[in-house]
Amino acid sequence: MGFEELFENNRKDFRNIKGTNYPDDNQYSSTSRYPYHENEDNEKWQNILEKIKGNKKVRVFVIWAAILLLAITIVLIIALLPLIVKLFNFVTQNGVQGVINEITGFIDKIMNGTSN
Repeated sequence: MGFEELFENNRKDFRNIKGTNYPDDNQYSSTSRYPYHENEDNEKWQNILEKIKGNKKVRVFVIWAAILLLAITIVLIIALLPLIVKLFNFVTQNGVQGVINEITGFIDKIMNGTSN
């Protein structure tokens, strides 16, 4: 493409110049710079969902996995609730500075070792 063709009113040439002369840098995310990639991501999820809908064994497995994950989450929350309440009470009594002092004291004991 010559210098003279740049100033001609030919949209095809300008489109080719823009498309080929700029390097593809990874500074921008693919979805903000190229919005058509979002459709590809949606198609991938749609394909996965269609496969799950089509196969009964996979569907049952996914349902059981979701139930198990939900049950584990609930059990962990219930088991850690007393600890969370203790932590909340400690922070309300001593403030954030007290928490930081306790953490640094604990780290100092670990680094120096406790000599009893």
